Amino acid sequence: MTVSNAADKSNDAVAQNSIVSMTGSALAFISVQPKTPSTIVGGTTVKVGGRLAQILYVSPNEVIAVLPPGVPVGTSELVVTNSEGFESKSAIAILRAAPGVFTTTADGRGAAIVI
Repeated sequence: MTVSNAADKSNDAVAQNSIVSMTGSALAFISVQPKTPSTIVGGTTVKVGGRLAQILYVSPNEVIAVLPPGVPVGTSELVVTNSEGFESKSAIAILRAAPGVFTTTADGRGAAIVI
C-alpha cells in the first residue's frame, strides 16, 4: 500500500491533521463517499499509530482519510482494515507541515483549487 498527500500525491511525508490518500488493493469492497466523515465506511477503517482516522472516501483501490489529531511527528504505522478483516499496512513519516495544493489536474501541478 502506498500512502501520499491527497493534494499532490507526493509520498515523501504527510503532515499532522492532513488529508492522505492510500492506494493498494482490497482496501474496501465498495466505493462510498459518506455525507460526513466517519471512522468506518463500507466496513473499512483506518488507524494511524493506533488512532482511528476520519474517512472521506473508500474504494477497492483507494481510501482517503484525515490523519487523526494527536498523532506525533515521526514515523507511524498506518493500517487500513477492510470489512473482511484484511489489513494493509505502511510505515509513514509524519511532519508538522507538508504543504500540498489541491489542483484542477489532481496532481499538484494544475491551477489551484482555492476556497
